[in-house]
Parts: sequence; structure tokens; C-alpha cells
Amino acid sequence: MVFIKVHLIIFYFLGLVPFSYKKNTNVVDKKKLGPDTITLVPTEIHTCYSLVLIIIIVIGNSIQIPLFLKESYSGDGNELTETLGLAISVSGNVVMVIMLLLYIVQRQKIIKLGNQLLDLDVAMKKLHNIYKLESEKMKLILICYINTIPCVIIILFTLFIEASFIRATCMYTFHTTIFNYFVIQYAIVLTLIEKKLKCCNDAFLRMKKSIELQFRVYNTQKNTLEKTSIVEIFALKRCHTILCKICSDIADFYSFGFLFIIPYSIVCVILNIYDLLTPFLKIYPTDDVVVRRIGNIAWITARLFPILTTAICATKVSKQIKRTSSVIQEILFECFMSPEVKNELKIFSLELLHKNFQFTAYNVIPVDCTVLRTVFGAIATYLIIFIQFQSDDM
Repeated sequence: MVFIKVHLIIFYFLGLVPFSYKKNTNVVDKKKLGPDTITLVPTEIHTCYSLVLIIIIVIGNSIQIPLFLKESYSGDGNELTETLGLAISVSGNVVMVIMLLLYIVQRQKIIKLGNQLLDLDVAMKKLHNIYKLESEKMKLILICYINTIPCVIIILFTLFIEASFIRATCMYTFHTTIFNYFVIQYAIVLTLIEKKLKCCNDAFLRMKKSIELQFRVYNTQKNTLEKTSIVEIFALKRCHTILCKICSDIADFYSFGFLFIIPYSIVCVILNIYDLLTPFLKIYPTDDVVVRRIGNIAWITARLFPILTTAICATKVSKQIKRTSSVIQEILFECFMSPEVKNELKIFSLELLHKNFQFTAYNVIPVDCTVLRTVFGAIATYLIIFIQFQSDDM
């Protein structure tokens, strides 16, 4: 619980959680209380905080960027690198402001999706005989802590190493941190959905026992089991359909940020690797080489780890969506069943054939493991070109 609260505070601070939550006590009867449920509710505090945050970002950059321009072209540094850094800073802050505004404008959509996931858990718990919701707590803790470590190093690096903490924060550190947690938030949501889809598929497999049992019992029990199986099929079909719809809505919401963050991260990582290799290339010797190496490794990790995690999580979700069709076919081919149950499974199988969902950013960038090939290929190619260009320029 402490882990959830700490990371909720981080997301609140970055303007990435446009809601609060309240606990609802379910009364089963006059003497017995059911388990508490959680409902997400909109909060005006987030809107006010995000608007204040946007104003501070705009004012801070409008002050710091002109000062940077006055000091940057003194002849001691690399003009191309500084120009790229400035372009990255300006574009990154513009996209960050748009992303924060999207969280304000689309907060009702976000709250609706969150409540759908919570309500789905409550509804599916009624199928406790076949639907066993597995915990992904350790996986989420691992993702969040691995993601937090490079971010903390970056903040410390900015605080103690950079010449101007305020300038570095306004121009680079803050929007990089928001991009990092934006993508990792995507990965967390996908992890939760993948867990629910896996439980749904496992529930279908557990149904095999009750379906097979129908032919080994008397007629009265057979009718009861048959009705139970049909109810379970309807409930699992509804669960699967809702989860697929949520996946589509989530992919749409995160598309804008992801579409920019991928090329942004590629350019930034190229510059970080170049700076990391500079002492070996002896093009621009620098002091504090070890400290700068640690800083650059932290920057690279903070930019690539969320993309890597999200790509893996999206691939797992896609596999679970496709796995459902195989599970239904397995039940149809291996089990003897009543015509009514068989008909319902066949209808669901046909519905699955028409579902061809893929995680993408506006159908431009695939959000799965294939994007890693694009990212690492682009980094390797353009890094070589950049180093050759810099060497020739010297």
C-alpha cells in the first residue's frame, strides 16, 4: 500500500494523475459488510495544479532559453551539439505542455477507463470458481523502482554537477522526467490489463472441467451445469470484449506522447552516447570524466528503459488477446459438450476472428517489441554518421 501511495504522489506531482479515489463500503446484508470497492473521481485540484505547472514551465523557459543563447556560442563548445540540445529542449517542453493539457481535457475519459477496470474486477470476482485474479505486485514494484533509480541520479546530477540547476531543470530534466513517467505509466496500465486477460484465458481453460463433467452426471445436475457454463461464457466474453475496448482507448490516449517520445529519445540517446564516447575519441576532452559517464548512463537508462518495458508489456497483451482464440478452439476440439454451450463458443470464436488489434501510435509507430529494432537501429546508424561528421568538422 505504501508503494502505491508513494508512486501516486510522484504521478500527482508530475501532473499525470487527473483524479482522486474514494472507497465504497458494500453492504451485503444488515449484519455483514462486503469488501470495499474503489471509485475514481475527478478533482479540480489537478486541473489547477497542472495549469500552474504549465505557467511555471513557460515562464521558466522564456527566461532561461535567452540566457542560454547568449552564453552558448562562445566558441569553446560544439555548436552543432548545442543547437541540437536547444531544439530538443524547446520541442520537449512544447510537447510536455500539450501532454499536460491532454490530461486536463481528457480526464473524464481517463477516469471512465480506470473505473471500467475496477468494476470489471468486482464483477469477475463473482466467478470465483474459475476466475482467479493473480497479483502482479512484485512485477510492478520492480518496474517502478528500476525506473526511479536513473531519475534520482539525473536529479542529483542536475543539482550538484550542472552549472545552473534552474536552467538544467527547466530545459531538460523536468520534461525528461515527465516523459519517463508518462511511458512507464503506459507500461503499468498494460501490465494490469495483461494480468486480467491472462486470468480470463485461464478461466476458459478451467471451464473445460465443468463442461466435461456434464456428460458424467444425471440430467438434473447436467442442466444446472449447462446453465452455469453458459453464464460463465457470457461473463468471460463480456470481460474479454471490455478489455479489448479499453486497450484500444488506452492506445489512442497515449499515441500523441509516444509518437514524439520515440524520435526524441533516439536523438537524446545519440547525444548522450556521443558525450559518453568523447573522452575515448579525444575530440572534446572534458573534466570529471567518471561523473559525466555515470550521468550519461543514467540519462540513457531513463530514456530507453520505459520504452523497452512498454514494448514488452504491449507484446504480452497482444499475445494474450490472440491466445484467447487458441483457447476457445482447444475447448471446442477436446471437449464433448451440449449444443447450446458449443454454439456460444463457436459464436465467440467467430467474433475473435474479426478482432485484429495492434498497439500503435496513430498507426505510425508500432508499440510492441518491433519498435525496439527501429530504435536501436536508428541509434546505431545515426550515431556513426554523427561521429564521422564531428570528426570531419574538426
